[in-house]
Amino acid sequence: ISGNTAQCSPQGRGFGGGASGSTLTNCMVHGNIAESYQVCCQAAGGGLFGGAAVGCIIQGNTVSGSGGGAWGVTLYNCIVSYNQALSGGGTWGCIIYDSLLAYNTAFNDGGGDVKSGMLDCTVIHNFCLTDGLGGLEGSTLNSCIDEFNSGGNGTNASFFYCCTIPMPPTGVGNITNAATFQADGYHLTADSPCRGAGNISYTTGVDIDGQPWLNPPSIGCDEYSEV
Repeated sequence: ISGNTAQCSPQGRGFGGGASGSTLTNCMVHGNIAESYQVCCQAAGGGLFGGAAVGCIIQGNTVSGSGGGAWGVTLYNCIVSYNQALSGGGTWGCIIYDSLLAYNTAFNDGGGDVKSGMLDCTVIHNFCLTDGLGGLEGSTLNSCIDEFNSGGNGTNASFFYCCTIPMPPTGVGNITNAATFQADGYHLTADSPCRGAGNISYTTGVDIDGQPWLNPPSIGCDEYSEV
């Protein structure tokens, strides 16, 4: 799903540049735009608006409002990367499982995400162009990695059994060790401090590669495997 545009009109809003209210499986959602030229109209979801996505790559989408990659979508085992938005460069108001959010950009706040719930996700290398948080704004994370973001590192969020810097003032089971990754940038190394540091009660389904979670599981979207 590539190269589409949703534009605001006097009768509607620019929602879902690529798709709206759909269920997608193993799809590429790339280079779509949701935009608004009117003050009275909002744009949301440069790639996806509403619905669900399973095993999808959501990449390089843009919105003039919120949720560069996805807005209000339930995501499973997805890669959300290189998207841009005013707020929530990667995602906004989503429920996200076993997914990677990386290299997304926001102009105001939440380079990676704003106001989503995440389980077993990795949020890294996202960026905010102003003083807003580079990683996360108002999100809740369970067994997630949130590090290496710029413009703020996601401290305005709730963390449980996460790997993040600095140590959150609330929450339990969190660690501040720097996560270590293989050459691809998100699969864990054999000596990563995230291995076996999660909580099995926060896992669901399988990791981003379709592999089962161990007990105790790793933190982030990847369960380490020697294969």
